[in-house]
Amino acid sequence: MPSNAGGILIGSWGTPESSSYTPFNGSSFGPSDIANNFPHSFTQAQVDAGQVFYRQFSGNYGDQYPLVLSVSDNASNTVSDVVVPVIVQSGSGLLSKGVFIPNGQIPAPILKDSMGETSTIGSGLLTWISPQFSDSQITYTIWYIPQHGSLLLNGASLSVNATFTQTDINLGRLAYREDGSVVTSDAFGLKVADPNNPSNPSVIPVTVAMEGKGGGQVISGTPAADTIIAGTGGSYFFGDGNTVVSYVNSPNPVQVDLAHGTAQNGYGGTDTFVDVHSVTGSAFSDVLTGTSVDDTFWGGNGNDSIYGGAGNNLLEGGTGDDLMIGGSGNDLMYAGDGFNYLYGEGGNDVLIGGKDYTVLEGGDGNDYAYLYNAGGTVYGGNGNDVLVGNLNNDILIGDAGDDVLYGYGGNDYGYGGDGNDVFYGGDGVDVLIGGAGNDYFDGGTGVNYYFGGGGAGPGTGQGNDTFVLSRTVGTQSIDVVQDWTEGLDHVNLIGSGFTSFADLLSHSYQNGAYFIVQPDANNAIWLNGATASTVTASDFSIVS
Repeated sequence: MPSNAGGILIGSWGTPESSSYTPFNGSSFGPSDIANNFPHSFTQAQVDAGQVFYRQFSGNYGDQYPLVLSVSDNASNTVSDVVVPVIVQSGSGLLSKGVFIPNGQIPAPILKDSMGETSTIGSGLLTWISPQFSDSQITYTIWYIPQHGSLLLNGASLSVNATFTQTDINLGRLAYREDGSVVTSDAFGLKVADPNNPSNPSVIPVTVAMEGKGGGQVISGTPAADTIIAGTGGSYFFGDGNTVVSYVNSPNPVQVDLAHGTAQNGYGGTDTFVDVHSVTGSAFSDVLTGTSVDDTFWGGNGNDSIYGGAGNNLLEGGTGDDLMIGGSGNDLMYAGDGFNYLYGEGGNDVLIGGKDYTVLEGGDGNDYAYLYNAGGTVYGGNGNDVLVGNLNNDILIGDAGDDVLYGYGGNDYGYGGDGNDVFYGGDGVDVLIGGAGNDYFDGGTGVNYYFGGGGAGPGTGQGNDTFVLSRTVGTQSIDVVQDWTEGLDHVNLIGSGFTSFADLLSHSYQNGAYFIVQPDANNAIWLNGATASTVTASDFSIVS
């Protein structure tokens, strides 16, 4: 419950004239009282304690109302006719250490509350002092009610013109309850009077300042790029533009749910977010969940779980073994260090692997997945995907759709799945399996094994597949087509030097079940199940 100490101390007045000077005993005097020899006295201690007040009702701002005083000390030394000019102005000022109150309006006390919580309004916030009357005789009336909460008396809501007493305040019966609205402040107004002056009450506008739970803060960003470091307690973060809330200093894992606007902040408190869409996690294993719009998450250190939601999200895992799920939008995802799993889900996503083994899965949509530095496994999912390996040993699986698979270096395994897929093996010993559809195979250098169909033997190819042998001086390319299917499959010979089909046959030979075309000592293509008598000129394209 927020503390509401340090409120406004209010004195009690009798019926004033155009102006009055009121000592502690609650009575009032003006110019006519002085003329009738009706003096009143007070001490310096009472002035210092804020128990002497000046109150002006006529509204004649700029007028002067001099007060004529006599001042005496304990040795009976007296100075008479001390004139204290009081200039009435629009605003608050001080007479010695008393309080100047223009037109009966008391400076607004400030009540601190948290969103969705209830705060007691105690005597530390509102106290009306009257030596003549008891607290039960000091009556407050509700002038106007708060817009984002309720005033409660013994738990029941109060409306305009409802009343309560100083005793109710002293005993903690009065409270303000915020209704959960996402606001930084609220306000309500009171009128207060004692039996000396019930028809001329003072008015008290009360400001409610929202604070974070557990002593946190209400923090607003700006349209510029802000990074706000979250602290202890429960805070309220109001984003604007590029605001980033960072939990980099949190001593424990955090759980951030931007969809519901809350976070368990690692200090034992709950933070609240409004229009915040960028969060940095802690050094521990965090859970970060996004919204239906564009969000940005940096996991930081630790084994994080990051869920982007429906927008076009930027997700970066950081160090640690992370799980990232993009959601239905077009997401950009970076794995960082550690053994990571990235799932784009819906949308056209870009998934980038990290420094360690990574699993990338595009999901629906036309995705781009790149195993940036370390080996890993890539699943394209539905859609026309581009899957890219690196210099390590990669596994690339296109799944449904017309996919492009680049193995680059290393000994790679590629499976196209359904659709018309394109394979580039790169360096190394690659195994490339087309699946259904009309697939294109270019294994690059090294020894490559091609399956145009599902991975079975000769004659089991599916679709009109094309197998490429590129002859490059100084490199070796040995391509083995394991399921050659006559009438469906085709060979492109690039740079072979052949001038005709007859020239091709003169550079071919049979090795068991394999018909081998060999342009030179370093380059050859092996067709499993073919012979010189079964192949035709239409099975080959000679490209210089």
